[in-house]
Amino acid sequence: MGSNGRLTGIFAGNREAYLHPNGCKATFDPDVLTSDPTLPLLQTPCVLLDAMVRTPRTAPDRSDDIFMTVPLGFSRVVFNVSGNDLDIGRLNSKGVELYRDAVHDEITAVGSDGRVLMRLSGFRFTEAGRISLTRH
Repeated sequence: MGSNGRLTGIFAGNREAYLHPNGCKATFDPDVLTSDPTLPLLQTPCVLLDAMVRTPRTAPDRSDDIFMTVPLGFSRVVFNVSGNDLDIGRLNSKGVELYRDAVHDEITAVGSDGRVLMRLSGFRFTEAGRISLTRH
C-alpha cells in the first residue's frame, strides 16, 4: 500500500526534484516564505538551509521510493550571502536552484543570477523510513 508524505507551510518549498547520475537537483520556491510572521526576526536563511539538507532525499530513487531521512549533521556550511530567507527570496523570486553533488558530498544553493549563495558539505544521515510512490 502506498502512502503520501507532504510537508506544508514554509517547509513545502522544494519542487521539481529529480535524480541525475551524480546526485540530484531541486528548486527552492521562495513563495512559501510569506506564510510565517516569525521569519523577519531571523538573521540567517534557516528555511533555505532546511531545504538544502532535505535535497538529497526529495527526489524518488530508482525504485520510486522516497527515503525519509533525518540529518545527523554536516561538517561545513559556507554563506556567500547575508540576510535571512526573506532577503534571499526577494532577490531570487524565480527560485533558488539546489544541487546535490554526491561525488563531492556537497549541496550548493545557486541564486537566479547564477551566484552561489550557500554550500553545505560533509553530511551524515540516518534513514527513518520510506514512502512508496507506487501503489501495490
